[in-house]
Amino acid sequence: MGEKPRVLVLGGVGFIGRNLVKHLVNENLASRIVVVDKVLPATGFLSQEHQKLFENPIVEFKQANLSKAAAVKSIFEAEGAPFKYVFNLAGETKYGQSEDLYKERVLDLSVTCATEAKNAKAGRFIEVSTAQVYEPEKKHSKEGDKIKPWTTLAKFKAQAEEALKGISGLSLVIVRPAVVYGPADVNGLAPRVIAGAVYSELKEKMECLWGPELKVNTVHVSDVVRALWLVAEKAPDGEIYNLADPGDTDQELINHSLESVFGIKTGYVGTALNLLANVSNFRDVLRLLLFN
Repeated sequence: MGEKPRVLVLGGVGFIGRNLVKHLVNENLASRIVVVDKVLPATGFLSQEHQKLFENPIVEFKQANLSKAAAVKSIFEAEGAPFKYVFNLAGETKYGQSEDLYKERVLDLSVTCATEAKNAKAGRFIEVSTAQVYEPEKKHSKEGDKIKPWTTLAKFKAQAEEALKGISGLSLVIVRPAVVYGPADVNGLAPRVIAGAVYSELKEKMECLWGPELKVNTVHVSDVVRALWLVAEKAPDGEIYNLADPGDTDQELINHSLESVFGIKTGYVGTALNLLANVSNFRDVLRLLLFN
């Protein structure tokens, strides 16, 4: 076998990032892993298991603001040899932010990182986007289906995808995960679980937006990181892959699980709030507050 690859994980202290680092270390897949994030591991609320990863001699952490071009360039210039794989898990993940912020921390960040990866002769750039770029429909979305982002964050993820496709000479693969859950989840299923615990304590009914048939397709983070490594090594250039489990999960299934675990009743809000949630100015915020 040849020498194991050198890997750069951008946003590696985040939810998916730390689990990717865990997979790389535990499976002995890389000779060197550089993790870059603006958040320090010491302040990133890592579990003891994840904290120990950053003590491994093949893992080096570098703090940087990846929305700054000079900082990104310095990461690549500091290496004596090019990275074989660059995983982009960086960028803003919170909902309800301004378009200017998403442009800076999603679109511009991805373009800057991909451009520097190409200039530094990185072997492949893996862009982690989101399945929220698809037009909401009852049927399953395929990679070639119509793009119509339904959150502002996804709007800029979609723009980032198109911008990266236009970078000549970049070896690019894009993945679009569904709702990701698992250890260290804060934005996937975790808010619903936390809400279930709160409503159990309050002894009140938990009501959600829209209805029981709303699809909330999911994928476990351990499956995501295995898929990321697979596409890095095997996928043809320019390919796009959806990541989702076969569970075909909907809101009613999740609510039934919360009822069983927490002993609560669940239901759905009325038409007026549903209509309000469809107004673009409120959609992202309500997604958090009412657990779409």
